[in-house]
Amino acid sequence: MSIELKNEAAFPEREIDIEKITLEHGKCLKQFIYRKLWDKQNADDVFQTVILEAMKSIHTFKAECHPKYWLMGIANNVIKNIARKQNVVFCAIEDDNKREAVDEAYHDSVEDPALICEREEFLDSIVDAFSKLPAEMKDVMNEVVNNGKSYAEAAEKFDIPIGTVRSRVSRARNIIRNRVNLS
Repeated sequence: MSIELKNEAAFPEREIDIEKITLEHGKCLKQFIYRKLWDKQNADDVFQTVILEAMKSIHTFKAECHPKYWLMGIANNVIKNIARKQNVVFCAIEDDNKREAVDEAYHDSVEDPALICEREEFLDSIVDAFSKLPAEMKDVMNEVVNNGKSYAEAAEKFDIPIGTVRSRVSRARNIIRNRVNLS
């Protein structure tokens, strides 16, 4: 039995445009990488590395190879190299139902930029309201809320009665709530 090998003459040289194949196959490539890593930020980093590697090794592209599979091969090698360097073992989810559930959870966790902006503005208004508190209230709030100390520990630290600590925390919260318009 003989195996016929395809020779270069059967496949004329194709010019490959990295930008074009990235536009055509980028989404599929990103999904491929994400399914290997299960981490969006790392997947985005690996995607960029794959494109850079493809640009550096364009001369290795064989005309008979489909560009998408060529990029996926590069992605696979990049992921293996990262795993080797970090001593990481990646797992694959073989069950399609479980994979879809993980994908849905991932997509549900992606936040709307408007919500992110709204939350940042809200936090800025809280920080602004906190900065305008009297010094003794700020100190007690910082100790109780930010440092997680009990009222008794804060009272001991500032050498004031525990009732004063409770009063300052309560008044500070009310002032912040009113300045931020929380009801």
